[in-house]
Amino acid sequence: MFFRALGAALLGGLVFLLFVVPAGWVQAGQLQLVWPGDGQNLLEIQPFSDIAAQLHAGNAFIALAALAYLWLAVIPTLRVFITDRSRGTAFVLLLGGVTLLCLIAVPPFIMEMALAGEPEGLIRIAAVSFIAAGLSFYLIGESPFVSFGYLTWALIAHLASVDLGRRILADPGLADTWLLIAGMHAAGASVLLSVFALLETRAHLWHARGSRIASALLAVILCSSAAIMVLYQYRLGVSAVSPDALDLTETARNDMMRAGIASFTLLAAFVVGIFRHALLMRKARRKPDPIDQPSTS
Repeated sequence: MFFRALGAALLGGLVFLLFVVPAGWVQAGQLQLVWPGDGQNLLEIQPFSDIAAQLHAGNAFIALAALAYLWLAVIPTLRVFITDRSRGTAFVLLLGGVTLLCLIAVPPFIMEMALAGEPEGLIRIAAVSFIAAGLSFYLIGESPFVSFGYLTWALIAHLASVDLGRRILADPGLADTWLLIAGMHAAGASVLLSVFALLETRAHLWHARGSRIASALLAVILCSSAAIMVLYQYRLGVSAVSPDALDLTETARNDMMRAGIASFTLLAAFVVGIFRHALLMRKARRKPDPIDQPSTS
């Protein structure tokens, strides 16, 4: 139990240092383009801006997603298999089958990008994997209904990301606009929402009962802020606005402001959700160790 708690704490610390802080830095720099002040723009401060950009949308995000998948999907599945071979085998086959079906449905251009090691493809593959894992837990009745809500919005975000990727593939010039960022953020939002679906499943398995109203409210804030962020970045993209453009129209300025506010709301809700889950799990660990294995019956 100690090592499980220690691993969760380390993963949470890595998420905060390698995702929350860089994302906040980048978004604050973008908002400074809308509300210019006397100080230097954060995006112009080297080398911190380059590091923040790489951590925010590079291999660090993919590595964190892989660790989260290991923690929330692979390890629970292995525990099932070790403690009960019959139930474990059935769940492994279900998880593998659902994941395989989801990967078969991935468009070829995304698979090609992922095999080439491009972050755009890898993040979208991560989104598909998380959705498949969350759906597998839900199908066997080991997830609360709020998890299904998260998975629904995660699927919508993933489909939006795929559509934006197709548009950029058809017109490579759009890669220099906000459309590329909108597509990446849609894929990233899909991963985040799927993670929260699995966190709700984990809390359910440990009988970490929290307020259903609080869970629903957090889900609404996370899903709506992610949707608003991507929507306004999409509007900037179809208006051919470049992310580093300085001469902005009033409409573009308002869209950037709204997208930035939505992104900070998403980050804040993300941090609150992680801390809330940690508190619920801490209370649950004080009780007798539950049988937290998925059941196929």
